[in-house]
Amino acid sequence: MMNGEIKNKISILKEAIVTDRLVIFAGSGISLDSGLPLWGSLLEGIKKNLNEEIRGDDALKIAQLLYNEKGEKEYYDIVKELLYKDSTEKYNNLHEMIFKLNPQHIITTNYDNFFEQIIENEGLDFSVVVKDEDLPYAKFKNLLIKYHGDFENHNIVLKENDYLEFSKCNLPQKPEHLKI
Repeated sequence: MMNGEIKNKISILKEAIVTDRLVIFAGSGISLDSGLPLWGSLLEGIKKNLNEEIRGDDALKIAQLLYNEKGEKEYYDIVKELLYKDSTEKYNNLHEMIFKLNPQHIITTNYDNFFEQIIENEGLDFSVVVKDEDLPYAKFKNLLIKYHGDFENHNIVLKENDYLEFSKCNLPQKPEHLKI
């Protein structure tokens, strides 16, 4: 028999599904069975591509060092290679099971296109939002929100400057006429 807390969470989940209010948040673990690395493995790969030995695990700073050292093109090439070197480049059962839950929205920090593959293959009514400009043009009420961008749009959020710029974009701005 399940304890009360688990029963309550399952009840909340079922209610969200029935009322079309289910939102799924999917991190790197979702794509692990497709051969993509978890955060720690990606970080280790980035460290190996730096000219100097780095101790510590401040991922944002380490990714920033790679960018500063290699430049934009090589940085993107290295990160993409690290992500996809062992990949099947195809979605897995977890991706499929998420859609079977009939979520209203899926929010992911992953850069891969596995959710998009299912949307396209199954003809699902989901709009993909990879950048702010995509939102007003969403054709469907169901959204796949790629919170940290993707390689296709060249807007991944991984290094320190990405997070700094990202947070600036999401801060309320003073209207132009109020600036002094």
